[in-house]
Amino acid sequence: MTGVSVIPVTSTIHAETFAQALGCEVTLNPQSGAWAFFVGVGPQAAPFVEACKLRGIKTAAYWIGSDSLCAFTQPDYRARIPVFDKHICVHARIQNELAQWGVKAHVVWPCPRKVGETQKPGKYIGTYQPTPESEGDIYLFEQTVQIARQVDKPFLFYGAQTYPYLPSNAIDAGRLTPEEVSNLYGQFSCILRLCKHDGHPVGGIEAKMKGLHIVENYPYEGFLFADTPKSIIMLLNDPMTHENDKSEWPRFYRHVCSPQAFKRNVWQILNSP
Repeated sequence: MTGVSVIPVTSTIHAETFAQALGCEVTLNPQSGAWAFFVGVGPQAAPFVEACKLRGIKTAAYWIGSDSLCAFTQPDYRARIPVFDKHICVHARIQNELAQWGVKAHVVWPCPRKVGETQKPGKYIGTYQPTPESEGDIYLFEQTVQIARQVDKPFLFYGAQTYPYLPSNAIDAGRLTPEEVSNLYGQFSCILRLCKHDGHPVGGIEAKMKGLHIVENYPYEGFLFADTPKSIIMLLNDPMTHENDKSEWPRFYRHVCSPQAFKRNVWQILNSP
Protein backbone atom coordinates (compact mmCIF):
# COMPACT_ATOMS: atom_id res chain seq x y z
CA MET A 1 0.00 0.00 0.00
CA THR A 2 1.66 3.22 -1.11
CA GLY A 3 1.71 6.21 1.19
CA VAL A 4 1.63 4.16 4.41
CA SER A 5 4.33 3.32 6.96
CA VAL A 6 3.91 0.78 9.76
CA ILE A 7 5.09 1.80 13.24
CA PRO A 8 5.70 -1.02 15.77
CA VAL A 9 4.51 -0.08 19.27
CA THR A 10 3.53 -3.09 21.39
CA SER A 11 4.04 -5.89 18.85
CA THR A 12 6.92 -6.07 16.39
CA ILE A 13 5.74 -9.44 15.06
CA HIS A 14 2.28 -8.08 14.24
CA ALA A 15 3.85 -4.96 12.72
CA GLU A 16 6.05 -7.04 10.40
CA THR A 17 3.11 -9.26 9.41
CA PHE A 18 0.80 -6.33 8.66
CA ALA A 19 3.49 -4.39 6.81
CA GLN A 20 3.98 -7.41 4.56
CA ALA A 21 0.24 -7.52 3.89
CA LEU A 22 0.05 -3.77 3.26
CA GLY A 23 3.12 -3.78 1.03
CA CYS A 24 5.00 -1.16 3.02
CA GLU A 25 7.92 -0.82 5.41
CA VAL A 26 8.26 -1.02 9.18
CA THR A 27 9.89 2.10 10.58
CA LEU A 28 10.07 4.30 13.68
CA ASN A 29 10.78 7.40 11.62
CA PRO A 30 8.41 7.92 8.68
CA GLN A 31 9.46 10.98 6.72
CA SER A 32 6.51 11.30 4.37
CA GLY A 33 3.33 9.63 3.16
CA ALA A 34 -0.36 9.91 3.84
CA TRP A 35 -0.60 7.58 6.84
CA ALA A 36 1.39 6.06 9.70
CA PHE A 37 -0.20 2.80 10.81
CA PHE A 38 0.64 2.18 14.48
CA VAL A 39 0.50 -1.50 15.41
CA GLY A 40 -0.20 -1.70 19.10
CA VAL A 41 -1.29 1.26 21.21
CA GLY A 42 0.31 2.73 24.33
CA PRO A 43 1.79 5.91 25.82
CA GLN A 44 5.16 5.07 24.24
CA ALA A 45 3.66 5.95 20.86
CA ALA A 46 3.23 9.62 21.83
CA PRO A 47 6.54 11.04 20.46
CA PHE A 48 6.11 9.17 17.19
CA VAL A 49 2.54 10.41 16.79
CA GLU A 50 3.70 13.96 17.44
CA ALA A 51 6.51 13.64 14.88
CA CYS A 52 4.03 12.37 12.28
CA LYS A 53 1.65 15.26 12.90
CA LEU A 54 4.47 17.79 12.50
CA ARG A 55 5.18 16.25 9.07
CA GLY A 56 1.53 16.25 8.03
CA ILE A 57 1.20 12.45 8.25
CA LYS A 58 -2.14 11.14 9.51
CA THR A 59 -2.09 8.45 12.19
CA ALA A 60 -4.07 5.23 12.55
CA ALA A 61 -3.99 3.03 15.65
CA TYR A 62 -4.45 -0.74 15.47
CA TRP A 63 -5.52 -2.08 18.88
CA ILE A 64 -4.78 -5.67 19.90
CA GLY A 65 -6.09 -7.43 22.99
CA SER A 66 -3.24 -6.59 25.36
CA ASP A 67 -3.48 -2.89 24.44
CA SER A 68 -7.16 -2.79 25.32
CA LEU A 69 -6.55 -4.67 28.59
CA CYS A 70 -3.88 -2.19 29.71
CA ALA A 71 -6.02 0.81 28.81
CA PHE A 72 -9.15 -0.74 30.30
CA THR A 73 -7.57 -1.56 33.66
CA GLN A 74 -5.16 1.39 34.08
CA PRO A 75 -6.77 4.86 33.84
CA ASP A 76 -3.40 6.64 34.11
CA TYR A 77 -2.00 4.53 31.27
CA ARG A 78 -5.10 5.26 29.20
CA ALA A 79 -4.82 9.02 29.82
CA ARG A 80 -1.29 9.08 28.35
CA ILE A 81 -2.23 7.42 25.06
CA PRO A 82 -1.92 9.98 22.23
CA VAL A 83 -4.76 11.10 19.96
CA PHE A 84 -4.98 9.26 16.62
CA ASP A 85 -6.89 10.19 13.48
CA LYS A 86 -8.35 6.69 13.06
CA HIS A 87 -8.79 3.68 15.31
CA ILE A 88 -8.89 0.08 14.09
CA CYS A 89 -9.11 -2.98 16.31
CA VAL A 90 -8.70 -6.72 16.10
CA HIS A 91 -12.20 -7.88 17.10
CA ALA A 92 -15.65 -6.65 18.15
CA ARG A 93 -14.73 -7.60 21.72
CA ILE A 94 -12.04 -4.91 21.69
CA GLN A 95 -14.29 -2.48 19.82
CA ASN A 96 -16.84 -2.73 22.63
CA GLU A 97 -14.19 -2.16 25.29
CA LEU A 98 -12.81 0.91 23.51
CA ALA A 99 -16.30 2.34 23.17
CA GLN A 100 -16.61 2.40 26.96
CA TRP A 101 -14.16 5.31 27.12
CA GLY A 102 -15.26 7.04 23.96
CA VAL A 103 -12.94 5.55 21.34
CA LYS A 104 -14.77 4.66 18.13
CA ALA A 105 -12.89 1.88 16.33
CA HIS A 106 -13.44 -0.09 13.13
CA VAL A 107 -12.92 -3.87 13.25
CA VAL A 108 -10.40 -5.48 10.91
CA TRP A 109 -9.56 -9.06 11.78
CA PRO A 110 -5.81 -9.75 11.62
CA CYS A 111 -4.05 -11.88 9.02
CA PRO A 112 -1.20 -14.38 9.26
CA ARG A 113 1.87 -14.00 7.07
CA LYS A 114 0.50 -16.48 4.58
CA VAL A 115 -2.74 -18.33 4.05
CA GLY A 116 -2.53 -21.93 5.21
CA GLU A 117 -4.11 -24.89 3.44
CA THR A 118 -5.90 -27.80 5.09
CA GLN A 119 -3.49 -30.28 6.65
CA LYS A 120 -3.75 -33.74 8.12
CA PRO A 121 -3.92 -33.56 11.93
CA GLY A 122 -0.77 -34.49 13.85
CA LYS A 123 -0.53 -36.12 17.27
CA TYR A 124 0.11 -33.24 19.72
CA ILE A 125 -2.27 -30.84 21.43
CA GLY A 126 -0.48 -27.54 20.86
CA THR A 127 -0.61 -24.81 23.50
CA TYR A 128 0.89 -21.33 23.14
CA GLN A 129 2.51 -20.34 26.44
CA PRO A 130 4.78 -17.29 25.99
CA THR A 131 4.91 -16.11 29.62
CA PRO A 132 4.72 -19.10 32.01
CA GLU A 133 6.24 -17.24 34.96
CA SER A 134 4.70 -13.81 34.41
CA GLU A 135 2.78 -12.00 37.10
CA GLY A 136 -0.90 -12.62 36.54
CA ASP A 137 -0.43 -15.79 34.46
CA ILE A 138 -2.17 -14.20 31.45
CA TYR A 139 -2.11 -17.41 29.37
CA LEU A 140 -3.25 -19.59 32.29
CA PHE A 141 -0.11 -21.71 32.32
CA GLU A 142 -0.92 -23.31 35.70
CA GLN A 143 -4.43 -24.27 34.62
CA THR A 144 -3.18 -25.59 31.27
CA VAL A 145 -0.64 -27.81 33.02
CA GLN A 146 -3.33 -29.20 35.32
CA ILE A 147 -5.60 -29.90 32.34
CA ALA A 148 -2.78 -31.61 30.44
CA ARG A 149 -2.26 -33.95 33.39
CA GLN A 150 -5.87 -35.11 33.07
CA VAL A 151 -5.85 -35.73 29.31
CA ASP A 152 -4.38 -38.94 27.93
CA LYS A 153 -2.78 -37.29 24.90
CA PRO A 154 0.63 -35.71 24.25
CA PHE A 155 0.96 -31.93 24.54
CA LEU A 156 3.43 -29.54 22.94
CA PHE A 157 4.10 -26.26 24.75
CA TYR A 158 5.65 -23.43 22.72
CA GLY A 159 6.32 -19.71 22.90
CA ALA A 160 8.73 -19.33 25.85
CA GLN A 161 12.49 -19.67 26.15
CA THR A 162 12.04 -22.20 28.94
CA TYR A 163 9.35 -23.59 31.22
CA PRO A 164 9.69 -24.04 34.99
CA TYR A 165 8.03 -27.47 34.75
CA LEU A 166 5.82 -29.44 32.42
CA PRO A 167 3.67 -32.57 32.88
CA SER A 168 5.14 -35.91 31.83
CA ASN A 169 2.99 -36.04 28.66
CA ALA A 170 4.29 -32.69 27.37
CA ILE A 171 7.34 -31.57 25.43
CA ASP A 172 8.91 -28.12 25.21
CA ALA A 173 9.29 -26.64 21.71
CA GLY A 174 10.72 -23.37 23.01
CA ARG A 175 10.38 -19.87 21.63
CA LEU A 176 9.81 -19.84 17.87
CA THR A 177 9.57 -17.43 14.96
CA PRO A 178 6.17 -17.04 13.24
CA GLU A 179 7.47 -19.16 10.37
CA GLU A 180 8.61 -21.90 12.76
CA VAL A 181 5.23 -21.87 14.51
CA SER A 182 3.47 -22.17 11.15
CA ASN A 183 5.56 -25.25 10.36
CA LEU A 184 4.87 -26.64 13.83
CA TYR A 185 1.12 -26.75 13.17
CA GLY A 186 1.72 -29.89 11.11
CA GLN A 187 2.34 -31.72 14.40
CA PHE A 188 -0.90 -30.57 16.04
CA SER A 189 -4.17 -32.47 16.26
CA CYS A 190 -5.77 -29.38 17.81
CA ILE A 191 -4.80 -26.29 19.80
CA LEU A 192 -5.65 -25.44 23.39
CA ARG A 193 -5.43 -21.68 23.88
CA LEU A 194 -6.52 -20.25 27.21
CA CYS A 195 -6.10 -16.57 27.98
CA LYS A 196 -7.40 -14.13 30.60
CA HIS A 197 -7.94 -11.52 27.89
CA ASP A 198 -7.26 -11.51 24.18
CA GLY A 199 -8.18 -9.85 20.92
CA HIS A 200 -8.52 -12.26 18.02
CA PRO A 201 -5.41 -14.46 18.00
CA VAL A 202 -3.53 -14.74 14.72
CA GLY A 203 -2.35 -18.19 15.75
CA GLY A 204 -5.94 -19.35 16.10
CA ILE A 205 -6.86 -17.84 12.75
CA GLU A 206 -3.97 -19.62 11.04
CA ALA A 207 -4.96 -22.89 12.73
CA LYS A 208 -8.53 -22.54 11.43
CA MET A 209 -7.18 -21.95 7.92
CA LYS A 210 -5.37 -25.28 8.25
CA GLY A 211 -8.55 -27.08 9.34
CA LEU A 212 -7.55 -27.49 12.99
CA HIS A 213 -9.90 -27.08 15.94
CA ILE A 214 -9.01 -24.54 18.64
CA VAL A 215 -10.30 -24.96 22.18
CA GLU A 216 -10.62 -21.41 23.53
CA ASN A 217 -12.12 -19.88 26.68
CA TYR A 218 -13.68 -17.02 24.69
CA PRO A 219 -16.27 -17.72 21.95
CA TYR A 220 -14.38 -16.52 18.89
CA GLU A 221 -16.09 -17.31 15.62
CA GLY A 222 -15.55 -20.95 14.62
CA PHE A 223 -13.50 -21.84 17.72
CA LEU A 224 -14.58 -24.49 20.24
CA PHE A 225 -15.66 -22.60 23.35
CA ALA A 226 -15.05 -24.05 26.82
CA ASP A 227 -14.61 -21.95 29.95
CA THR A 228 -14.26 -24.51 32.76
CA PRO A 229 -11.59 -27.20 33.31
CA LYS A 230 -14.27 -29.90 33.08
CA SER A 231 -15.64 -28.68 29.73
CA ILE A 232 -12.12 -28.19 28.34
CA ILE A 233 -11.09 -31.73 29.32
CA MET A 234 -14.29 -33.13 27.78
CA LEU A 235 -13.51 -31.43 24.47
CA LEU A 236 -9.87 -32.57 24.49
CA ASN A 237 -10.99 -36.16 25.15
CA ASP A 238 -13.52 -36.03 22.30
CA PRO A 239 -12.05 -37.73 19.17
CA MET A 240 -13.89 -35.23 16.93
CA THR A 241 -11.75 -32.41 18.33
CA HIS A 242 -8.69 -34.09 16.83
CA GLU A 243 -10.15 -34.49 13.35
CA ASN A 244 -10.19 -31.90 10.56
CA ASP A 245 -12.80 -29.19 10.85
CA LYS A 246 -15.10 -30.03 7.94
CA SER A 247 -17.36 -27.02 8.47
CA GLU A 248 -17.30 -23.75 6.54
CA TRP A 249 -14.91 -22.10 9.03
CA PRO A 250 -11.52 -23.02 7.48
CA ARG A 251 -12.63 -21.65 4.11
CA PHE A 252 -14.20 -18.63 5.82
CA TYR A 253 -10.94 -17.70 7.54
CA ARG A 254 -8.85 -18.27 4.43
CA HIS A 255 -11.06 -15.74 2.67
CA VAL A 256 -11.78 -13.16 5.38
CA CYS A 257 -8.36 -13.12 7.04
CA SER A 258 -6.11 -13.32 4.01
CA PRO A 259 -3.37 -10.66 3.68
CA GLN A 260 -5.25 -9.34 0.63
CA ALA A 261 -8.46 -8.93 2.65
CA PHE A 262 -6.53 -7.21 5.44
CA LYS A 263 -5.00 -4.73 3.00
CA ARG A 264 -8.35 -4.04 1.32
CA ASN A 265 -10.18 -3.50 4.62
CA VAL A 266 -7.52 -1.22 6.10
CA TRP A 267 -7.34 0.81 2.89
CA GLN A 268 -11.13 1.30 2.88
CA ILE A 269 -11.07 2.60 6.46
CA LEU A 270 -8.14 4.96 5.91
CA ASN A 271 -9.89 6.43 2.88
CA SER A 272 -13.31 6.74 4.48
CA PRO A 273 -14.61 10.12 5.77
